[in-house]
Amino acid sequence: MQKRALTINSRRLMKRVQGPLARLGAQIGLSEAGTLSATVVGHPLQGARVKLEVASAQVKSAVILAALQVQGSTTVSEPLPTRDHTERLLQAFGANLTVDRAANSITVTPGARLVGQEVLVPGDPSLAAFFLVAGAVITNSHLTVKDVCLNPTRTGLIRVLKKMGARLSIKETASGGEPLGNVTIQTSQLREVTVTAKDVPDLIDELPLVVLLAACADGVSEISGAGELRVKETDRIQTVAELLLQLGVDVEERPDGWRIVGRPNWQVQKPNLNSHGDHRLGMLAAVAALRSTTPLFLIDPDAVAVSYPSFFADLAKLGGA
Repeated sequence: MQKRALTINSRRLMKRVQGPLARLGAQIGLSEAGTLSATVVGHPLQGARVKLEVASAQVKSAVILAALQVQGSTTVSEPLPTRDHTERLLQAFGANLTVDRAANSITVTPGARLVGQEVLVPGDPSLAAFFLVAGAVITNSHLTVKDVCLNPTRTGLIRVLKKMGARLSIKETASGGEPLGNVTIQTSQLREVTVTAKDVPDLIDELPLVVLLAACADGVSEISGAGELRVKETDRIQTVAELLLQLGVDVEERPDGWRIVGRPNWQVQKPNLNSHGDHRLGMLAAVAALRSTTPLFLIDPDAVAVSYPSFFADLAKLGGA
């Protein structure tokens, strides 16, 4: 039996992954703070029924991938349905995996031989979202984002945009795997929106952008059920509120979300915005800055490169640069 210490460091809390994997018999030790580094003791795992406490595709996928190598079948259930890319890909590769949508559960039976496939990977809707929101809130905009993934578990932002009255259209294109298409959006007169816990899994990464949309809309918007955002690269509920308050947005931080009073014009309070090392916060700041008539400065812009190295160059194209 070999013990290996993983020396990767992270600010993310990992107990929510450690706990479900322990149900399979995994022995994982974390730091005192419940983060990486981790010590993993390798040994055979056993299939089990794993009920997740949080609706997280990342945690669900960790259990599913581990279940491919255990002794016996494993069923993982989640409180709400989350994105299903892992399930779709494993089924395409030949895994013995059954999805029960009525029960929000997936059963994995190990032993099937997986066969490599040629996979068309659509554009990431979480990254396309920044451009769709920019197109909705910037004056005289008309843009199309091509070949975006239209998996129903990833189109929560599109549904929110439609509820808010955005001028948006979709043209689906042929695909042998994940559904995809071209999304066109224009400058829109937006109305307030209410987002609750049942909406959150389909747009967990895009919720900071929903706050920005609400800040540009008519009326008062409320977002709740998003407590998971407090354990991302930053406490995104707090940092998003702080960033938009700096821009003069009337936003109230709540335990699991925000209350936002929309207004057409903002009065910038502090021009130096900080990404806090969070890629999504940095991109949010850049999109929000496009509405400002005051010069703004972003501290630690390199954080954006974690997920989108060419983001600033692509964003500059919106202005014809």
